[in-house]
Amino acid sequence: MKPKFSLTKKSIIMLTVFAVFLIANATLISARVQANLIERQYKTAATDLSSTIAAVIDTQQLKRLRDKVAAIYDASSIKPTSDEWGSDDFNAYSAKFDALYEDEDYKSLLDFLRRIQSANNVDCVYVTYVNSADEHSIYIVDADEAEPCPIGCIDLVYDMNRAVLTKPEVGFPAYIISTETYGTLVTAGIPIFDTDGTVIGYAFSDIMMNDIRAEQTVYTLRLLLFLLLAAVVMTVIAVIVINKIIIKPIKKLSDSAYAYYSDESSIIREKFSSLHVQSHDEIRTLTDSMKKMENELNEHIAKLYSANNELLLSKDETLRMRELATKDALTGIRNKTAYDYELTKLDAKIESGDAKFGIAMIDLNFLKQTNDHLGHEYGDAALKKLSGVICSVFVHSPVFRIGGDEFTVILENNDYDKIDTLAEEFRAKIERIYTNDKLKPWERISAAIGYSLFDPKTDDDVGDVFRRADEDMYEHKRYMKASGVVPLT
Repeated sequence: MKPKFSLTKKSIIMLTVFAVFLIANATLISARVQANLIERQYKTAATDLSSTIAAVIDTQQLKRLRDKVAAIYDASSIKPTSDEWGSDDFNAYSAKFDALYEDEDYKSLLDFLRRIQSANNVDCVYVTYVNSADEHSIYIVDADEAEPCPIGCIDLVYDMNRAVLTKPEVGFPAYIISTETYGTLVTAGIPIFDTDGTVIGYAFSDIMMNDIRAEQTVYTLRLLLFLLLAAVVMTVIAVIVINKIIIKPIKKLSDSAYAYYSDESSIIREKFSSLHVQSHDEIRTLTDSMKKMENELNEHIAKLYSANNELLLSKDETLRMRELATKDALTGIRNKTAYDYELTKLDAKIESGDAKFGIAMIDLNFLKQTNDHLGHEYGDAALKKLSGVICSVFVHSPVFRIGGDEFTVILENNDYDKIDTLAEEFRAKIERIYTNDKLKPWERISAAIGYSLFDPKTDDDVGDVFRRADEDMYEHKRYMKASGVVPLT
């Protein structure tokens, strides 16, 4: 049967697709290179402008105004972010800062920023400060004349800028975001230091990139059109050459080749085995080679499929068993088996002199009373809630449930360095939950925490660290009991 598409037509399609693919990639690469250059220029411009503001702004005025804003922010019981703009909570919160609009420091700084904004023909410049504990960036002065963010307006710190929470001096390196309201913006925030070298705020500048993006799109489309036309011409020339020196000599093989590649009903194919070619030239040699290749491929594919199916079944079973063996079924965190495995690795590190870790022990109070008086399903709910609190505090370390009401954290990385602060944060969260009378009794969980850090001078193994952490935890439990912490069931 004559194929629907001849080899010539297939060659045209293949070469066209290949050419279009190359041209499209060349266009995209060109556009990306151009975009990178533009982005670097805009980032440099935003950074330079923010740096200028940070260098020349009156730091005494800013510090006074910052302290006033911070005092109102700290005293506020509600702290809605800019995502709630226009809501009742947002308006009530913003109203607390109304008096500052008449503050002389604010007026002076606003006039200063608007003069810089006007002189540099940018979209917006403003000054904020960061509350690391709340992970908030709070506006002090916004020079935007159209729709400025009010004093005290809160933005969350983006993931890309979280380094500023622990290292204020790094500021907000220039970054690009796309917003529904303003389009594409490049933003940079440079730290402002007072005379003591302390960061008191950040000078920001926003520059819109909408116009340059539009011009870049037009340029890219024109380049793509030109290259596509060139690809058509080159494809025609290539097809003429291929048809003359390749396609005609292998015409007798075209039907079998078409049938072989168009048949998707089976991986094992026998298209060339029934082919009979009587010529005694390269075509006959090619035919015999194709038959041999087909047979070998079919044998090889059959073996591969068999081995692959066995491998997939074995891999799935291994992963399933590993997950079941190391995951706590109730809380979803790691279990005692996983904990014992980690202890083995830690002991190996201790032996090699490369250990730096700590252990935090956490015990849920009154689990038995909850199970006895309310039922085990509420005890399970209390365990899940405590697991969530632990994971929210110790985000850089593995958490394990090693017993009915016992949890362990192997302190690593940032959690190791900040364990004192994190332990206080944990106790504060538990205190807030326990004293929140709006929660159900089983939700008002109480838990004790203790911790200890590995000391290579005194500790021989992980067990020494564990025992100190356990003793510290029980000391905290005794303190809680003496302070009046009792079951709420």
